[in-house]
Amino acid sequence: MKKIVCISGSPIKDSNTDRMLKNIGENTGLEYELIKLSNWVVRPCLACKACVTTNKCVQNDDFQEISELILGAEAVIFGAYTPYGMIDAFSKALFERLWSMRHINGLNSGKYAITVVTSLNRDVAEQVNREIAMEMVMEGFILLDQLVINGSVPCLSCGYGEDCKNSFARMQVGEKGSVSEASCFDVENQSVFERGAKLGKLLGDYLKDDQLFDREGHQKNIAGMMEKMMPVMDKGIRQWREEELASVNRDTKNS
Repeated sequence: MKKIVCISGSPIKDSNTDRMLKNIGENTGLEYELIKLSNWVVRPCLACKACVTTNKCVQNDDFQEISELILGAEAVIFGAYTPYGMIDAFSKALFERLWSMRHINGLNSGKYAITVVTSLNRDVAEQVNREIAMEMVMEGFILLDQLVINGSVPCLSCGYGEDCKNSFARMQVGEKGSVSEASCFDVENQSVFERGAKLGKLLGDYLKDDQLFDREGHQKNIAGMMEKMMPVMDKGIRQWREEELASVNRDTKNS
């Protein structure tokens, strides 16, 4: 069983996302396995709650095998991308299914995690990373870092990006830029690639000697993050429910 599992939600062959996951994995100096979700069948969660007492999802698809790989790993590196300004469907389905491993027993608690998001839009990438970060905290993963890759719009390489009225190519390269595959921004030429290599080495060091990781400091960071987020979550969850219930009661009394 590999210590490190890399999971890519990008369906593009040898994509920027894939190559960043490999970059991190190789720089750990340890064996790793790359799972490309587009080659597997992982359906969304059915919210059936059949996994509550077993931490085993009952859906008969490839998540059964992937969950075993995650369970046996000490670190998981998640890679996603943002079609239509949101997280890709492959990654979203996987994150939903992780719920089967979380409740009651928290099977992923204490594992290291790194997230990588490839996007055309930095704000979208940061928003998706924030959403994934919350998932990581709920799952109990130790989130070491989150990386963002500047992706390339598919219109640059589809062959019709120059003339298609719906093309986004000019939005990315400007009026004078070349609408061609040559304008695609390889991750190896981005500053984040070196950062990924350093992060991989750091992860490798932690996996080789767990004493190097400051778990007490990490817990303080998580506590600080949750302290900032809880008022926002309280407003969005509990207060909203109370407002709606109060509204229903008022409407009932007035009718």
